[in-house]
Amino acid sequence: MFSDEIAFKIDRRRFVRLVTAFAGLLAANRSVLAAGDDAGIYDADVPKDWSFIRIAATDPSAVATATIGETPFKVSAGGISDYVARAPGDYTLLVKGQSSPLSVGQGQYLTVLAGANTKEPVVVADVFTSDPAKCALALYNLTTSPVSLTALAKRSPVIKAVAPMSGVSIEVNAVAIDLNVEISGAIARTFEKTTLKRRSVTSIFVLGSGPNDIVLTSVSAKA
Repeated sequence: MFSDEIAFKIDRRRFVRLVTAFAGLLAANRSVLAAGDDAGIYDADVPKDWSFIRIAATDPSAVATATIGETPFKVSAGGISDYVARAPGDYTLLVKGQSSPLSVGQGQYLTVLAGANTKEPVVVADVFTSDPAKCALALYNLTTSPVSLTALAKRSPVIKAVAPMSGVSIEVNAVAIDLNVEISGAIARTFEKTTLKRRSVTSIFVLGSGPNDIVLTSVSAKA
């Protein structure tokens, strides 16, 4: 059902029309905020060569105070921001009071990871599938242990051993399925009957070892 881990290929015209539909899968200490006004960044009038950047952090306050240039990130889920659109160029990324340079190319999709014990954020370049019959599935690990994704009770491998402070993306078939997030070989959280839709991107962020620290978001294309 699932392909091996591969780099995603993006259809930019499709992605710039994406609207955010983040799932309410957090416990009380990690509340989900409505995407709302952020949908405008996916409008078709965004220049084709612009890039999209988002941030994930183990400390939600780090997202709330982070900026790229002078633009703040908008928190959409506990520890996760919405994408912001930026023209190609060199920017200053401010995370947890620390500044670092960020070079933004043309048509990129960047996820910034800010871990609890990392001095500088890690930038993951995401490339998503262009196949309209498929969907994208990504797993990001902000812990200090390997993280994997399996499916169903039999724990069929989906994404294997994502290293700390990194992310892996794959292309999968559209399906509704139970997904298990495993940390060091043990199931930390199961997302039951997760709907992976065609022309969508589902991301799972492992911000810590507890079930409430594992966040699932989904972005779907307009019909």
